[in-house]
Amino acid sequence: MTNYNFIIVVKFLVTFLIFVSPNKILAFYDRFYGYAEEPMGPPSFPYEVFDVSEFGASSNADSDNTLAFEKTWWAACNHQGRSKFYVPEGRFLVDAIQFKGPCRTESTMEVEITGDLIAPTSIKDFPSNQWIGFSQLNDIFLYGSTNLDGRGDVEAWKQKSCEDSRCDKLITSLSLENVSNSIIENISLSNAKGFHLRLHSASNVTVHNVSISSPWDSPNTDGIHVHSSSFINITNSTIGAGDDCVSISTGSLDVLVSGTHCGPGHGFSIGSLGKVKNEEEVRRIKFQNCTVNGADNGARIKTWPTSPPSEASDITFEDILMINVSNPIIIDQEYCPSNSCNTTSASLVKLSNIEFKNIRGTYSSDFGVNLRCSSIVACENITLIDVNLNEPMGPSFPYEVFDVSKFGASPNAESDNTLAFEKTWWAACNHQGRSKFYVPEGRFLVGAIQFKGPCRTESTMEVEITGDLIAPTGIKDFPLNQWIGFSQLNDIFLYGSTNLDGRGDVEAWKQKSCEDSKCDKLITSLSLDNVSNSIIENISLSNAKGFHLRLDSASNVTVHNVSISSPWDSPNTDGIHVHSSSFINITNSTIGAGDDCVSISTGSLDVLVSGTHCGPGHGFSIGSLGKVKNEEEVRRINPNTDGIHVHSSSFINITNSTIGAGDDCVSISTGSLDVLVSGTHCGPGHGFSIGSLGKVKNEEEVRRIKFQNCTVNGADNGARIKTWPTSPPSEASDITFEDILMINVSNPIIIDQEYCPSNSCNTTSASLVKLSNIEFKNIRGTYSSDFGVNLRCSSIVACENITLIDVNLNGTKTPKEKWEQEKFSTKGSLNGLASLSLDNVSNSIIENISLSNAKGFHLRLDSASNVTVHNVSISSPWDSPNTDGIHVHSSSFINITNSTIGAGDDCVSISTGSLDVLVSGTHCGPGHGFSIGSLGKVKNEEEVRRIKFQNCTVNGADNGVRIKTWPTSPPSQASDITFEDILMINVSNPIFIDQEYCPSNSCNTTSASMVKLSNIEFKNIRGTYRSDIGVNLKCSSVVACENITLIDVNLNGTNSTYKTPKEKWEQEKFSTKGSLNGLAVFNSTFN
Repeated sequence: MTNYNFIIVVKFLVTFLIFVSPNKILAFYDRFYGYAEEPMGPPSFPYEVFDVSEFGASSNADSDNTLAFEKTWWAACNHQGRSKFYVPEGRFLVDAIQFKGPCRTESTMEVEITGDLIAPTSIKDFPSNQWIGFSQLNDIFLYGSTNLDGRGDVEAWKQKSCEDSRCDKLITSLSLENVSNSIIENISLSNAKGFHLRLHSASNVTVHNVSISSPWDSPNTDGIHVHSSSFINITNSTIGAGDDCVSISTGSLDVLVSGTHCGPGHGFSIGSLGKVKNEEEVRRIKFQNCTVNGADNGARIKTWPTSPPSEASDITFEDILMINVSNPIIIDQEYCPSNSCNTTSASLVKLSNIEFKNIRGTYSSDFGVNLRCSSIVACENITLIDVNLNEPMGPSFPYEVFDVSKFGASPNAESDNTLAFEKTWWAACNHQGRSKFYVPEGRFLVGAIQFKGPCRTESTMEVEITGDLIAPTGIKDFPLNQWIGFSQLNDIFLYGSTNLDGRGDVEAWKQKSCEDSKCDKLITSLSLDNVSNSIIENISLSNAKGFHLRLDSASNVTVHNVSISSPWDSPNTDGIHVHSSSFINITNSTIGAGDDCVSISTGSLDVLVSGTHCGPGHGFSIGSLGKVKNEEEVRRINPNTDGIHVHSSSFINITNSTIGAGDDCVSISTGSLDVLVSGTHCGPGHGFSIGSLGKVKNEEEVRRIKFQNCTVNGADNGARIKTWPTSPPSEASDITFEDILMINVSNPIIIDQEYCPSNSCNTTSASLVKLSNIEFKNIRGTYSSDFGVNLRCSSIVACENITLIDVNLNGTKTPKEKWEQEKFSTKGSLNGLASLSLDNVSNSIIENISLSNAKGFHLRLDSASNVTVHNVSISSPWDSPNTDGIHVHSSSFINITNSTIGAGDDCVSISTGSLDVLVSGTHCGPGHGFSIGSLGKVKNEEEVRRIKFQNCTVNGADNGVRIKTWPTSPPSQASDITFEDILMINVSNPIFIDQEYCPSNSCNTTSASMVKLSNIEFKNIRGTYRSDIGVNLKCSSVVACENITLIDVNLNGTNSTYKTPKEKWEQEKFSTKGSLNGLAVFNSTFN
């Protein structure tokens, strides 16, 4: 029978049965179709509430209430009218209990549990494998503010995981078996001994706004397990567990999971399948608009090896946000958690018609997508669409939900919740882990409020608004021109089933249109000001006093599946207004308003509106423009022009293309402006290139070029800028390479201002092409050469404002015995290859990258100016020779901040010709400490001046703060050096001036060092040391140290018998040698 014929039959039967039992049929029709009228006349039986406390239940958390609950259920279930089983507030201890039907109630059987239920702790107290069971029931409504506490942490979790050995018993906290046409809503479950919620042979059941929580390491604690059930909806729920958040097992059909958050846990899973013979098929399963945060898996299908034949098909995972998930997308047909499976043959479970669509976010393993299909029964029709997964930034922290109701918010539609919302935002925004600002169901009155950043959260800041927000009615209640504002934020995800009701119909619309006269004020309902890299999804806005949604100075913001509604005659109520914003995507939305559906105003660039319905309203508009002086231009509003070699062209978009060539996949040549390359695959070829530039005179500039969300596979280069040597002057600026995946690319990131493909160029002088404002962001993957990053800038016209953010590249080639000291080489976060060197680079930033196991310096700045190194992680073993962390040579205005360095040599070394260097907030250890030098090795060395180390930590290093010069050195100088607020933890030589530095013991020592050291301050140096001497000032005997100051030095020795291996120092806590003029010691102790 077709679906259409089935519907006709159902409607006929309903119409017929209305004559037999109108009340019950109309109630059924109203519940599932939503438009039945109330039956005429009074109900046939009275409504009665059956309270467990009236049947002897006690809320003291100690008494066994099982018998009282059973008596209450029997009375409620056998009542011939409408009834409610009710548990009041309190904590009720309940043993294993079965609420069994069918019931005699006239209509829906309500079960309201307000108090908390707590389970016995011992597994032996459960005769079967469930705690609270509902069975053989139709049309129940289970709800309340209860928490069902399974107390699995007391005994059950201490048995081994059932994946490793046979468990005594897995106790499900809440089980629905043979239950149909029912709803579970607004309840919480925690710490189950096994599954938290299990649906078995259930049909047409909705699980809505349910909260489930158990620790990540609680074994076998699936959140919701669905088995042999159909037409199941799981919506707007929050699940954290020690196993699958939702698991769909054999015989399940037509299951929808939407708006649900998972984490911690093992993600959303189909399976495991194929464990026993004659398993029923799994079909038509959809996970949609969900979030997975910090889980082991994201979207998973798992089948056992050597399994009997069965099938799973028509499965969709769509609109899923992954946050630091180990395996975001995984098909595992070799699933064997105990590693003791029968693997004599492959799985025989047939997987087909499976779609992963719009899966985005970050992952923490080696693979974002892992499809391990059966070698016998191939996976069929597997589709991946719009999958964008990136490696995460930084360490992982706990995920925490900040609920406005816990900060005093009331959903009564009358109380002012502004202060409670502000308190909740402050807590969520300042949480150092991953956080969510959460508004539960209800109607919340909120005054004008500003959600301001930046936030301290580790990753995406989630804002889930499930309840409706309603605005004050009076215009005078708004000090500014907005109701709800988000500002100064990066990477937020705003979503939910909310409606933001601006209530403009009460007062605001009664003023005349602002096109006719001056309005008192136009209040925007939702405003995003200076917000970037963010998503607004699945929310509704209605009856705004002014604009519904306004984007001002926003960048890279997606507005998806948003519904906006106001009457056609509501004045000035633009749906979405975009002003001075760029890279804005408005997709799949429905907008009806009294003014423009979407209006694009001055200063807006790169806006795409697609799949969006408008009406009523004034349509899609650009403008109005020209109202005030000096308006910014409006450009690149959804152009659609393709190309490969771009010369003297502008406003070019190259999108979703696949290019394999013998040269550059895309080359951007002189005179090109405003080019975007996105979603494009390159390989084989020479990569994505700017240039070559500077070949002829009077070349036009290249500006505003962006490569975004692309892949380079097996190419010679990845992201390249190339200019000829001895070139005439020209410029290239405002160039971005972002979200690029490199797969076995020779040179992933390369600036080559000595480009000479034929090796026959005129190289008498350097390139005069000026490169500036260039950003490499989120470049990840693998490379096959010695260097992941190579910046070979001009020695005459320095590269300016070069930024590397989130560069994570791994080398695949065996390291050479000796690495060449190229101009620039890095590997981001990887093992085995070279250092990162900046040569003639100025006004630039290096941020959030990792370097490890260099064969020489990890990071080298040479002839650099105004460069910031921030949040860089460097690691090599303590015994790796000559592996300085950061080496600064002939550079000025260098800032090294908030970094962590462990190396086999100096953590930071400042060499000759360096001026105005600040090192702050940086941790050193292991290594040789923070060093000035070594100085005086060659003639005519430039001086070192104005160096400051501040607010740093040295842990377990050979030295703490050190100045070192060679003996018998030519004259030179180092002065104005400060070491301040340094914590020493078990350091060999916390404070050390060594003007007899001779690491190999084979130096020329015929005369003392001629390097003049002066104006050196050691201030607030504190902690412990493991040698005999806390402060050792070994100055030159010829050129005295001058103006050496020690203030608030407090160091404590931990090992009085320690001797240095290379020399025997004086047995004093404080040692000086050579000549010192002006040594001052204040408030210092050496114990």
